[in-house]
Amino acid sequence: VEFVIFLLILKAICNPPCVHGNCTAPNQCSCDTGSEGSTCECKIGYYPKNGNCLECNCNHGSCSDGPSGDGSCTCDTGYTTPFGTTQYCTICSDGYVMVDSNCIQCNPSCQTCDFNSTHCTS
Repeated sequence: VEFVIFLLILKAICNPPCVHGNCTAPNQCSCDTGSEGSTCECKIGYYPKNGNCLECNCNHGSCSDGPSGDGSCTCDTGYTTPFGTTQYCTICSDGYVMVDSNCIQCNPSCQTCDFNSTHCTS
């Protein structure tokens, strides 16, 4: 008498596939951090990059987020990003000054202000 043992491994299939997560049962995704929904797309506040959903970091600005976002920041009026850093929208633009953690406009005729004041230097 000969016995033949077959080992059958079933893998769940999701259609459409899970974008940022794992298929745990037929058409059921378990989403990774930063993703949600039936196919685990990046949620608001996150953007897709290198197969992951990364959290936006725009500080005083808005992020290009969600499934089709690229993580780029659009700074609020008066804010800018220091050159060569990833500290997005954290310092005041020319013509603005930091007062109580907010960038406020200098006198409209100013190009720059004295450090931590609204008085013109140019």
